[in-house]
Amino acid sequence: MNKTGREAEDLAAAHIVRHGFKIIARNVRIGSFGEIDIVAEKNKVLCIFEVKALSRSDTFKAHHHFTEKKKQKVLRLAQHIGNTYNHNEGEIAVYLLTIDNLADEPIFQIFPIFLSS
Repeated sequence: MNKTGREAEDLAAAHIVRHGFKIIARNVRIGSFGEIDIVAEKNKVLCIFEVKALSRSDTFKAHHHFTEKKKQKVLRLAQHIGNTYNHNEGEIAVYLLTIDNLADEPIFQIFPIFLSS
């Protein structure tokens, strides 16, 4: 992971902790399937965060990097994470956390992608 990616994930983790989430794990690799940036928990819901960030951009935003293909991959990984953390019976939420303007005054947004019940 490059410096910008590491910085973005550190800021994202701090941001969600400030909003009441408990970090369970970061950069969780699921075999050759891929990696989940942040696994957290809040109110007994297992929360999976994909982090996207841009240093600067006036027209292009970080969420534009989250394609349908990437969304499907994250959802598949979320199923594996639920099994890994024995959370089969509980709720799982998947979020896209974006950080725009990372180099100056970061702007955070959290987009819900999926919620199981």
